[in-house]
Amino acid sequence: MRYFKNPTYLFVYGFDETDTSQDQLIQNAIDEKWEEVTGNWPPPLSSEELLALCKEKAQMFLQQTDWSEIPSVSDSSSIPYLVNVADFIDYRRTIRQLAVNPVINPIWPDMPKEQWGSTIAASSS
Repeated sequence: MRYFKNPTYLFVYGFDETDTSQDQLIQNAIDEKWEEVTGNWPPPLSSEELLALCKEKAQMFLQQTDWSEIPSVSDSSSIPYLVNVADFIDYRRTIRQLAVNPVINPIWPDMPKEQWGSTIAASSS
């Protein structure tokens, strides 16, 4: 993409240089002396925006795994049941930390893949 700022309205327009139908638009922007801002567009996010993005993404990841918190999901007397519930607990603990204390450059853990048990677990006596 190439980005040009219209000096009259101060809007930035993006043109796909791989799309030959946009060649004339790019040439018009150059001919009209629009400022090319390709290297500076889109502008980088502020620290506040990055923190908000981290929090929003963490909340989304928590919502995606809310089902793992339902007690019957990990109840071994219910078939099927979540065998690796501990992996989800650890994952959600890490994600919750990022939701409560967002950081600018978060390191996101991989979401565990659910493993289902299909037999009743033997009780320990």
